[in-house]
Amino acid sequence: PEFRAALNYVVTRDFSIKASYNRMRQYLFMLSNSTSISPTDRWKLTDPYITPPISDQLSLGLYKNYNNSSVETSAEIYYKKGQNIIEYKDGVDLTFSPDIETLVLQGLQKAYGVEVFIKRNTGRLNGWLSYSYSRSIIQVDGTENWQKINMGLSYPANYDKPHALNLVGNFKISRRLSISSNL
Repeated sequence: PEFRAALNYVVTRDFSIKASYNRMRQYLFMLSNSTSISPTDRWKLTDPYITPPISDQLSLGLYKNYNNSSVETSAEIYYKKGQNIIEYKDGVDLTFSPDIETLVLQGLQKAYGVEVFIKRNTGRLNGWLSYSYSRSIIQVDGTENWQKINMGLSYPANYDKPHALNLVGNFKISRRLSISSNL
């Protein structure tokens, strides 16, 4: 079973606290040698050689609205712990190998982060701004040297992105014309 639980505690009409927990398993993978989708990408189901990754995630958030919900704010934190995370062995080429299970290793993952968010819903100028700090760290430390990546030491995942700042703005010039921008 993949358990999920969520709690929303409404403190006042415009302030709430939310918490959640979920457990996830992954049984299907897209294996790729590149960061973009290509014809050489392969799909792989879990089997006796590749165990399904399992992860548990906890999150906690504070949500506050101002001026009759014309301004929304939030701050959230999360922590995620995973096992059996799929990683490629150093220097593998997925294109010609029929035995995918010989090209991947499995390890542990820790991910955590915090996000702050503010959104203006009303007026000619509206949009939102968010900043997040998050990390995703992986460790593949098998019993044999060939089962280790980075000598068994922890390293950032290839999708680790510590800092992210997002800004979306909308300006309504008239009833039929508006300008939007993303940063």
